[in-house]
Amino acid sequence: MLPPTSLSAYQHDDWISSVKEQNGLFLTGSYDNMVRLWNKSGECVATFSGHSDSVKSVAFGSSNDSEAVVFSGSLDHSLLAWSYSLENGEQRELFECKGHKGPIESIAVDNKKELIGSASADSTIKIWSTNEPEEDEEQETTTSIAGKSKRRKTEKKSDRKIKTSLSTLEGHVGAVNAISFDDNDSSIVYTGGWDHSIRSWNIEQQVNLVTKNCEKVVLDVDYSSRSKLIATGHTDSILRLWDPRSEEGTNVKQALRGHSAWISSVSWSKTSEYLLCSGSYDSTVRVWDIRNWNEQFIISGGEDKQLRIYQTKI
Repeated sequence: MLPPTSLSAYQHDDWISSVKEQNGLFLTGSYDNMVRLWNKSGECVATFSGHSDSVKSVAFGSSNDSEAVVFSGSLDHSLLAWSYSLENGEQRELFECKGHKGPIESIAVDNKKELIGSASADSTIKIWSTNEPEEDEEQETTTSIAGKSKRRKTEKKSDRKIKTSLSTLEGHVGAVNAISFDDNDSSIVYTGGWDHSIRSWNIEQQVNLVTKNCEKVVLDVDYSSRSKLIATGHTDSILRLWDPRSEEGTNVKQALRGHSAWISSVSWSKTSEYLLCSGSYDSTVRVWDIRNWNEQFIISGGEDKQLRIYQTKI
């Protein structure tokens, strides 16, 4: 297989923290507090401004030929939803998911585009619906005379609609760095964090199904419905593969070595059960176990403030 061909690099004002691709559109989150949408021609077709701190994670929601829905999680504790019209360029802020008490480190959308999950430095994972609310939803608070939690309307700082979470998952000790949905079952999510654990959750029952422990901090998590494996990136530069169906706590199925610094991003191929990408603090993006790679693009972003797009050739 020939090395990927560099197609273009799109300059940003600050570090790029997160990149996603869907239907020929490229979504980026940056430390300049902005979310940007790019097309294949290298044009920034939309800039979403609303966060008061760095954007850590971005994700696509439902989209069609006329509209794209995007989400962003930030260090300002908020998760925002936006829509962009591909026909007239109109953009709109849909709502804010409010409830985290710490920075949001990672967000993920389920396969049906009906749920979005957020992992936070406040040690919790929250699940939200992706539909736009007609009015503000009541927020949960623990301050009540009887000592029980109750819901109330919170004071708004803007005109944006406020959304409350469907469920909160608690169990991690320390910041939760990553979240990934099971492609075949939207009721299952996988998370990883600073407590060196990878956890499987049932969000309907709000229970931690399986906990797997390793030697180092978990920086990113991605699940493949093809291989039925979880891939995780760590602070010891090792890429690990796990079988979530096993109930053993430390059974690493495979450890992939080659990076020389922290692995901050992992992504399975959507067309092959054998292939995945990883991004590292060593300034490289690596493709692993390349037997029949069929992805059209590999996209990356980092400290150099550039969104880089590569096209693969077989």
